[in-house]
Amino acid sequence: MAAAGLTSTIAEAFVRDEIHCEDLPDIIHAKSRQTHSKTPPDSSWDQVPLIANLIRRVFASMEVDVTDLEITIVHPGCTSYTFSTSEWHLATEEGCRKLTMPRLRLSVCDLRKLKDPSAGGHVSQETIMSSLDPLTLRLVVPPPLSSQARRRHVENMRLTISAGVLGCAIPARHINDIMETLERARTCRKQSSSKKVYPNPTPGLDTSLEIQAIVTLLLPPFAPGSDDLQWAAALSPFFASPLSDIHLSRRHVRVCLRDLSLLRTFSAAEKLPHSLVKIALTLGDVSIHSVSAHQTAPTSDCAALSSTSNLRIDRNLPFQYPPTHPHTSADCHNLPTFSTQRRADDAQQVSLVPETSPSLLPNRKGRRRKVQSAGNNNSQPLPNTGPRAPISLLATFAKNQQGHSLIGPIEIKLAPLAIYLDLQLVFCDNAVLAYLEEIFRSVAKHSRTNASRKVRQWKLLINLEMVRLE
Repeated sequence: MAAAGLTSTIAEAFVRDEIHCEDLPDIIHAKSRQTHSKTPPDSSWDQVPLIANLIRRVFASMEVDVTDLEITIVHPGCTSYTFSTSEWHLATEEGCRKLTMPRLRLSVCDLRKLKDPSAGGHVSQETIMSSLDPLTLRLVVPPPLSSQARRRHVENMRLTISAGVLGCAIPARHINDIMETLERARTCRKQSSSKKVYPNPTPGLDTSLEIQAIVTLLLPPFAPGSDDLQWAAALSPFFASPLSDIHLSRRHVRVCLRDLSLLRTFSAAEKLPHSLVKIALTLGDVSIHSVSAHQTAPTSDCAALSSTSNLRIDRNLPFQYPPTHPHTSADCHNLPTFSTQRRADDAQQVSLVPETSPSLLPNRKGRRRKVQSAGNNNSQPLPNTGPRAPISLLATFAKNQQGHSLIGPIEIKLAPLAIYLDLQLVFCDNAVLAYLEEIFRSVAKHSRTNASRKVRQWKLLINLEMVRLE
């Protein structure tokens, strides 16, 4: 009886709010035109928004708790991707629908190994992404409007996604699989969008994504005959604490992105055959390191771990080179001198994420540095004049049935950067080059496959405040 009463209440509210009196003649006439004409259902009156609103009403009145949820996406004969979470909680909170998923994990399974007789018809899953912090999604749906109000103004739905620390470990052999899956999805979407569809009155979707940190390990190709279970056991400590040090038996590249924010806004342009999509991306900090292999020191039982910094944000550059400096050749002798703070040295082993590293600490309260003067060694705080987002990107696209096309240049703004590039390390380290070679080989393969595709023109605008190469 309780379920029947709830269903009746939802149905009454749906008919009262969604199907307005002024809309009934349009619905009846559209249905009659479809009956008399022999047009296929795909090109007739779009019923999807009405059904979607009914589903929304049903889910807006219920809470869902699921444990040990797994969702698998299969690319036949290639790869399968499994999303798993320990809990799945859907509820209503402050006028929005909130979905919480803790302990999110993404695993990949190579289905090609099923054809290998040595595999015995069984393949193992490899975890490429994991997060112990909960992933939270909040969806705000605007209240229903009448047909006349929808013609005047349509408020977009708002989706907010927030996450903590994400750990990713991507072997080079998975690059081809990911690109093939994306290409297959693009082809299927292109085939499905070829049908004629009338304008959809469903409101657009504005998306906001905020991630505290993403730590990615770019793993080189595994040696022939290497045990996948052994690598999985070695990566378990990394997924448990991505920001801490990890000891691997082979050299790898570590990329850390902090305070990532992505905003996508959708707006329907009047009297134009397309809609506008704006994308704004900001990064609070970025660092790239080349980490040596795990080795045991001969005189002790502790492991030696060294890291070479390739790129990081140097927040001291604005104070060492004032923006008002003319930067002319006549004043070269007046340029200030400063010592470069390297992340690692051949003669000294350091941690990957030291607590006192000025390049990783947030510049909130201002740091203190020593100012050398005659007979006086005092310290003074540095003002917090650095940019809030050292790296930002802004792009605008036009969206239609054929896809997205860029409008105007892509604007990229970079704060002062310090780039350390050891050419001997790059050209002599086969592991790093092997990973890059795998990526470029995948790009070249898909370029040859899609040689007949129309070439797109891109305009890139980069604003460099200051970059120091060493």
